[in-house]
Amino acid sequence: MDEQQKNLFETFGLFHKLNFSSILPDISQGVSATLRVIEHSSKESGGKGAKISTVAEKLHVAPSAVCRTLRSLEEKDLVLRTVDSSDRRNTYVVLTDKGRQLFDETEKIMSEFLTSVLNKIDAEDIERLNLYLRQIYEVAQEEIALRKCQNRKDEAEDE
Repeated sequence: MDEQQKNLFETFGLFHKLNFSSILPDISQGVSATLRVIEHSSKESGGKGAKISTVAEKLHVAPSAVCRTLRSLEEKDLVLRTVDSSDRRNTYVVLTDKGRQLFDETEKIMSEFLTSVLNKIDAEDIERLNLYLRQIYEVAQEEIALRKCQNRKDEAEDE
């Protein structure tokens, strides 16, 4: 890896080290992210709730990990699971009133935090940064897809 590549990975790594949970109300970043995905997915479904598979997909974790988290959130009365009456294979999860209150509080804290941070940086710089990061993301996503495809071809040729 050359110096530019190392610097990029190091910078990305710094963001993973930020301890956002230290400014949140007694919840982890993972729980905060789970509540956010449930709330947004519920809105997208017209209030029906978020499918557990959708939550797992959006969080990039296994459905079993989501089920463990949801069990804990249910015990704290933050979420409620329901089975789809028209298709019993689908389980939906929604925020309870207590869960929505915690979600709203968390969103407010994060919004104030980000406003404070971003107000200290020139708006045009932020726009350029967003553009560059999206560009890097899209190119990386394409490269991963190409390499996956190439790996499959190589494996097929080895058989």
